[in-house]
Amino acid sequence: MKKTVRTASVRTALTAAMVGVAIIATATTGILGAVFIAENVTADAQKRVTSGLETAASFLEERCGALAAAFGDRATAAERLIAEGIEPADLSRRLAEWRRDFGFTVLNVCDPSGNPIAGSYGGGTVAVPVTEDPVIRKSLEGAPAKGIVVLDPVRLHAEGGSALAGSAGGGDAMFFWVSAPLRDAEGRIDRVVYGGVMVNYDDTLVDSIRGRLFGTELYRGKPLGTVTIFLDGVRIATNVAGAGGGRAIGTRVSDDVYSAVIGDGRDYTGRALVVDSWYLSGYTPILDPMGAKIGMLYVGILEEPYTVLRNRLLARYGVPVIAIAAAAFLAAFFLVNRITVPLERLSEEAPRLADPGSDGKLVIPGTYREIERLAAALRLMKETLRLRDTELGARYSELEETNSKLETANGNYMKMLGFVTHELKAPLAAMQGMIELVQKGYAGPVPDGILEYLERIRRNGSDLQDMVKNYLDLSRAERGELTPNIRSIDFVEDVVTSSLEQNRPLFDARGITVETDVPDSAPISGDPELLRIAVSNYLSNAAKYGRDGGRAKISVFTSAAGIRFSVWNEGEGFPGEMADKLFGKFSRLETGVTKRAKGSGLGLYLTRTIVEAHGGTCRADSRPGEWAEFEFGIPASAP
Repeated sequence: MKKTVRTASVRTALTAAMVGVAIIATATTGILGAVFIAENVTADAQKRVTSGLETAASFLEERCGALAAAFGDRATAAERLIAEGIEPADLSRRLAEWRRDFGFTVLNVCDPSGNPIAGSYGGGTVAVPVTEDPVIRKSLEGAPAKGIVVLDPVRLHAEGGSALAGSAGGGDAMFFWVSAPLRDAEGRIDRVVYGGVMVNYDDTLVDSIRGRLFGTELYRGKPLGTVTIFLDGVRIATNVAGAGGGRAIGTRVSDDVYSAVIGDGRDYTGRALVVDSWYLSGYTPILDPMGAKIGMLYVGILEEPYTVLRNRLLARYGVPVIAIAAAAFLAAFFLVNRITVPLERLSEEAPRLADPGSDGKLVIPGTYREIERLAAALRLMKETLRLRDTELGARYSELEETNSKLETANGNYMKMLGFVTHELKAPLAAMQGMIELVQKGYAGPVPDGILEYLERIRRNGSDLQDMVKNYLDLSRAERGELTPNIRSIDFVEDVVTSSLEQNRPLFDARGITVETDVPDSAPISGDPELLRIAVSNYLSNAAKYGRDGGRAKISVFTSAAGIRFSVWNEGEGFPGEMADKLFGKFSRLETGVTKRAKGSGLGLYLTRTIVEAHGGTCRADSRPGEWAEFEFGIPASAP
């Protein structure tokens, strides 16, 4: 018995498809809209955090700068008192007065070896570790200095006794730290005055920053924004409320944040649990003057108000989305009816196509002539495409044959070009050598009139040698033989020095003074043979088109990214809009100088080919009538 396969009707399939499309479109719109709202609300809050973090960091810089300004006046006064011969005890009393008046936690004076002289020292003979203190060490070099530093308990006790060590809770303390050198009558540094303000437990500092960023705004009894200063990973100054209601001093930051900020030295932004509430947070490292990561600066905004705002916006957004969904469903059912009714009529006429006596035409009465036209158009299109495929196949075969012939002809041309230029190279070099011997009188005296002709022959021969060299390099490039053999080289020693010596006679012949700005070495990865071709093309270009008796400058600049090689020369130059054209194949500008100087128009093209094979770029610049400059850059590690 034959199994009957039951299939769905077109109406059912279209209805399901249209409803499905409506559901997917509505759901996609709703989800994308909800995601957009959520991301924008969060992004706006996070942007406020990031901006606040930058402002807070600037505030710390301002605070340290203001402290340094006040300290500068005290340093000047201290130097004057010492010059007047004040006793250490009297100087200590004066320092204590300044410390109270200007809010310094520490204000002391020591000699360049760190031996205490005056101030709030804790007693004993413990020397100040001036070589380990980056701020004091800079002052011993002759300049005032400032920065944020960390003092351990031993140093705290030495600087201010048990009272200062106790004020930090028995642990390390962070300071805004400043110092200045004090000079004797002969201008030598014989003392250093230094001090600072402790950051630990400085509620005024963090409250001032919060006030600048967020004001005193509260949300359900909690500050909308909070600021914290961490020593390493421990809170030492904060307006974040702890579990008992006081400030959360002594609590630690999470391991993830610590690893990112202190471990990796990068900013951290995102959602973070601060004590018992979620905050949109930003952390940035606090660095001492030597660049060591000694703590973190935190700015956070309470997440809850933004969550409430997001939910409110989503609720408002949901109403029109639901309305659009309902309209989409109604439109779907309407479109299904518009499509399926004509299809039902078409299905009644379709069996005629299987009738051998039928002409295969669809007979759709009334308004359905378009379907018949579409069927006829499709049949015509099929026949047309068949004929076109046949024609295109023939054309493709012809093109393949022609392309094969062109490739063979081009290969033969390149081989012939390489053979001819290679065979011309040696005879031309021999002719040049013999002409120079005759010019120098090795073949006997030469009349002055003949010397002029010999010089012309020599110059033309030199131009021919350059052209032969360029055509030989072009032949290699077209055959793919200019692929660099990359290895570690010294660009200065292996490329620039030898290329300059090779081309120096060209500069000397025209009286051009060559200046160099080249480092002792420039290690990169590259092919020295190809790079010498590129450098020599730049140098010979400057010698040919430079001004007689003028100047040329060769420069090499190094950086972590790689090297830049530049050749600048006085001369006629070229219009700025022609810079890119100069690096084209057989490209030469038609000016007075270029007409006089012979060339193949290949040198700069070959330079660009070699430089780009090393992963670099070429550039040309000029001020017409004054100078021209050609430059290329190559990365430290070529591809």
